[in-house]
Amino acid sequence: MKSINLVFDSCESFTNAGLLDLGNRLRRLTSLKSINLNFGNNENISDEGLNILGDDPQKFSSLQALSLNFNSCGNIRDLGPNNLSQSLQRLGSSLQFLTLDFSCCDCISDIGLNHLGESLEKLNTLKEISLDFSHCIRIKDQGLESLSRGFAKLGLLYSITLKLANCDEITNQGMESLSTSLQTLNALKKLHLRFNGSQITDQGLKSLSEALQTLNSLESLQLVFGSRQSINMTDQGLSHIAEGLKTLPSLQSLILCFMKSATFLPEIY
Repeated sequence: MKSINLVFDSCESFTNAGLLDLGNRLRRLTSLKSINLNFGNNENISDEGLNILGDDPQKFSSLQALSLNFNSCGNIRDLGPNNLSQSLQRLGSSLQFLTLDFSCCDCISDIGLNHLGESLEKLNTLKEISLDFSHCIRIKDQGLESLSRGFAKLGLLYSITLKLANCDEITNQGMESLSTSLQTLNALKKLHLRFNGSQITDQGLKSLSEALQTLNSLESLQLVFGSRQSINMTDQGLSHIAEGLKTLPSLQSLILCFMKSATFLPEIY
């Protein structure tokens, strides 16, 4: 078997024990190249369950694509990303595509993102990454900075999707750190960022614009910004973004969205 796709969304009878047992069985499939698992909306899954990959990298030596969805698993805390990160570091020789969804896991903080950022630095074969920590309200600039340091080490990376919607403690400082890291990724072709519900202002857009001016290979750009109370950008911020767009000769797809945070948001990705 080369690929496996399992969905257990809202199956609350599924617990950590089942998750770990599934991991043990997957490790027997040594030719797996792609794993896609969805355990969303399950309060019975906690940090322990994120040991699903185990500690033997040889069992997944062929794995190229990994997608794990723990959306709205409210009992996952910072130890969960730490457990997962330790396993990810051992996959650095093969993994090319990584998707992690921890949206609405509101017990995850900067500490969890720090663990994940450290593991990213070891995944030097990674080409595409998608991370969703939307509505994780304990995440602040330090967490974004940790992820940014990890991104900067991934020289082969050509696609980044990063969703931190309604993480309302993120400010221009975090965006500046991310923008600095983006300037090191010369191969980047796709950049999708979602920061609506943050404190990012025109100054943050200026930092992002400076990064865009270095991404000559970028083909797809999607940006979502705004705050809970108001759209905290002005004409000056749009001018900064426009300046960055001038230097993107390969750009084929562009979506810019500036909105107040709301219960319903268009899914543009």
